[in-house]
Amino acid sequence: MFVRVKKIGAYEYLYRVENAREGGRHVQRVIKALGRRDEVEASGVRWADRLGGAPFAPVNRIVELLSR
Repeated sequence: MFVRVKKIGAYEYLYRVENAREGGRHVQRVIKALGRRDEVEASGVRWADRLGGAPFAPVNRIVELLSR
């Protein structure tokens, strides 16, 4: 599983997704919508709270890694 950033209009949204095979094709299945990227960054909520038990990491570190 990984976090995907999707731009919709003027905002970027974060989604927890997994890869799967359906009918011989690879698809990305959304597990959980994490929210707007700017709101997640501003909230300071630890990533594990949003991911539901993933290893703890500060939000700014995750966003830094996503920006690469």
